[in-house]
Amino acid sequence: MEQQHNKSEEPVELSFTCPKCGDDRLYLKQIDITEVKGVFSDGEISLGDEYAEEDLGFICVGCEYELQDEDEPVVGGQHLAEWLQVNCPQTDHSSAEEDQETSET
Repeated sequence: MEQQHNKSEEPVELSFTCPKCGDDRLYLKQIDITEVKGVFSDGEISLGDEYAEEDLGFICVGCEYELQDEDEPVVGGQHLAEWLQVNCPQTDHSSAEEDQETSET
């Protein structure tokens, strides 16, 4: 089921905090699929065009903890956003913006 956004609602940046080590940095694991044009007797490989890139999931930079949802890797932006909202404490951006606007007046 696709989530509908209210058009007046701006997306907010979500934060990550590793549940294992507390680091706040993520890696996106990907695999590139590239044509092999030739293999030579000295071990040199000639590569051609890249055909595809496949996302394999997200891991913590600090400890390589793999983000999982029901024993499956978290893959894709929407899945990651949902995982972050459930598993990582988020700052209430709307009240922070309101506080800033109030202090400026």
